[in-house]
Amino acid sequence: MGLPTFLNFNKNIQKHAMAVGIILTLYTIFTLLIGVAWLIEIKEQATLYKLDFRVDLTGIRTINPRTAGFWEKEGFLVMGIGFAILAVLYWITYLMRQRLLLAVFIGLMVIIVTLNIIGMVAAGLKLKFVLACVVMFGLPVNVYMLVVALQLHKSKFIFTTRQQG
Repeated sequence: MGLPTFLNFNKNIQKHAMAVGIILTLYTIFTLLIGVAWLIEIKEQATLYKLDFRVDLTGIRTINPRTAGFWEKEGFLVMGIGFAILAVLYWITYLMRQRLLLAVFIGLMVIIVTLNIIGMVAAGLKLKFVLACVVMFGLPVNVYMLVVALQLHKSKFIFTTRQQG
C-alpha cells in the first residue's frame, strides 16, 4: 500500500531532499548557538557569584538553586552536536549518493521520531505543556524528513527531469 498523494514526493524528490538538508542545517545552527549561549551564561554565573550549596535534611545530595537547570541546558548543546553530526551525514549522503549512509540516516531518524513521541508524552505527564507543544511542533518536521529520506532511498537517487515544452 502506497502513501497518500499529499505525502508522495517522488515527482520533486530532489527539491524535497534539498529542503531536508536545509532544514537540518538551520536546526543544527540554531541548536548549537542556543546551547553555546546557555553554556556561556552558566559559566559566567558560576564565576560571578559565590555558589551557595544547601544540604537537605538527609545529607545525600546538594542543591544549587542557580544551576538547577544546568543539565537541561548542557543537554541542549549535546543535542546540537548530535544534530551537527546528523547534518554532515545527510549532506555526505545526498551529495555523494550513498545508499548505505542514507539507510543509517533513516535509522537515526526513526530513533529521533520515537524519542520525540516519548518526550511529548513525558512532558505532558509532567504538566510542562509549553515543552510538550514545542516537541509537538517539531515532530511533523522530523516525520517529513523521515518520509523524504525513505522516498529518496526508494528512488535510488534517480532524479526525474522535467519535460520541457
